[in-house]
Amino acid sequence: MNRSRRGSRFADNSSALSWDAPPAATQSFVLIVDDADAPVGTWVHWVLFDLPANLRALPKISRRIMRLSPSWANTDVPEEEDFPTRIYADGMSNGGGMAFALSCKLSDRIAAVGAVAAALSLNWEWCGNSRPVPTMAFHGTADPMALYQGGPSPVSPDQFPNIRDWTDRVARRNRCKGDPSDARITANVRRLEYTNCAENADVMLYTVEGGGHTWPGGRHLPESMVVPTTREISATRVTWEFFLQHPHGSK
Repeated sequence: MNRSRRGSRFADNSSALSWDAPPAATQSFVLIVDDADAPVGTWVHWVLFDLPANLRALPKISRRIMRLSPSWANTDVPEEEDFPTRIYADGMSNGGGMAFALSCKLSDRIAAVGAVAAALSLNWEWCGNSRPVPTMAFHGTADPMALYQGGPSPVSPDQFPNIRDWTDRVARRNRCKGDPSDARITANVRRLEYTNCAENADVMLYTVEGGGHTWPGGRHLPESMVVPTTREISATRVTWEFFLQHPHGSK
């Protein structure tokens, strides 16, 4: 595999990748991207699966999403093709920050986003006058890397925002009206919910009390590194249900 790392450091860039000579019986590809330089040790940042067997390269991530996998599979896609209504972005840590960035820069394409333990270093001015985008977030109050109360992080040169303040600002971007509802849904999980928003762009924050830099309901990671992983809620299930309720352009 060939790769280009130029311009990747602290730039939220996904470098171009290429490969050749896969086994003859290859059915599809899975791409797993590890961060071997993370201060806490090797860290899985991205997983991409079911890539076509005839695929030999992935371009550097663009500022715009023009088309989906057909272009990677070397098939023609009409320039004026209607864009799909269910393109979602979801991620954890830097991936959560990336998902939110996409909601700003690709608000005309992205139907909804999810952010788990998000590293939110995006300058709000960069968000500009983007359209409202439904947003779902999960964050632990004991996250040692992307602190719930905001401030400096041991793994980033950036100052992160207070998560409740950030959620309120997303709600303002989505032109939500009235006060949010705040309810305890399990012994250690609370849900902050803004529902009266423009273009059905609901905003939800699940706060995991005592939760760390983990994916709620996901596999356990070393507690010395990230603090416990809750089993009281599944971020995967809840986010998918949220996405199903929010196709692009829904009212």
